[in-house]
Amino acid sequence: MFEQKMSLYPSDMAFYSDLVTELKCIPGGLRHQDAEVKNGEVPYLEVTRTGELDEVLFDMPAEAKPSDNVFRLTDNKAILKKYIDESRKSNNHQWSQFQPLYDLHPIIQYWLTKLTASIPKNQAMVVRNDMFRKGSAYYLLYGSQSNGAGQSIISKFFVVNICKEGTMIEQPVSLADFVAQRPEFTGNLYQGGVTSCDLEVLQQNLKMAVESGVYYYMYVKQNELSDKMAKQREQYSRHLTQWFNRSKDKVILDFGEAPTTLQRSNLDKRIDEIQTIADKESTFYKNLTTLDNTDPYVKVLAVFYNF
Repeated sequence: MFEQKMSLYPSDMAFYSDLVTELKCIPGGLRHQDAEVKNGEVPYLEVTRTGELDEVLFDMPAEAKPSDNVFRLTDNKAILKKYIDESRKSNNHQWSQFQPLYDLHPIIQYWLTKLTASIPKNQAMVVRNDMFRKGSAYYLLYGSQSNGAGQSIISKFFVVNICKEGTMIEQPVSLADFVAQRPEFTGNLYQGGVTSCDLEVLQQNLKMAVESGVYYYMYVKQNELSDKMAKQREQYSRHLTQWFNRSKDKVILDFGEAPTTLQRSNLDKRIDEIQTIADKESTFYKNLTTLDNTDPYVKVLAVFYNF
């Protein structure tokens, strides 16, 4: 049970443009000459090859590194296809002049790691803006829950609305629904004056926001998924029992109606092997489709308010 795909940006290029701008503003991020967005007929990201990047890209094939020391990344599929086709026809074994702009490109991965490292781990962003309901705060939370095998099967971004006095105003909603109700949220959010008194109130109400998120959102999602998985376990159990009975009957049939003492020993051994397989499969699937007994993990990502 994972979140539907959504973005606060109109395009991937808009996101990477903001990423470059942000990295240029943080210590140890990017120098102004290191990267630039070229907004031509086909927008692309121009990245200067530096000694720092060479260390990161040590295992990248030499042919993939541009001869003019400038990487050009774009998310335009038509341009990528055109230049890749041209590079395949060339005789100099040089890679395409344009490379795909996406989160798995090693340069982008490195930049995202830098951005993540620059964000304080025990703090949440706070934004005051008049677009939000007067006298209330919206706590953006992330929640996850694992199954018996230790795999995360619930992963949710959601918003809890708490009034200034510290009570929940309305049922928590997913981040996607929260954004859909406020189209202006995807634009530039201008920061109003955040006072120390406001921060104190938001901190006091934090516990209520987290508890409300757990009880009125995460537990609801848990129950929905538990019901669904219970039906899956029941169906799987039926199939497994049918397989066991068919396999057992076939083995008995193979040994005949009156097996000898030695044959009987081998028969019992074969049946035990089938039983072991069935037991292991049953335990594995039960762990796979059962929530663990721990409380859901919840992290506060940001708070938007208007006091």
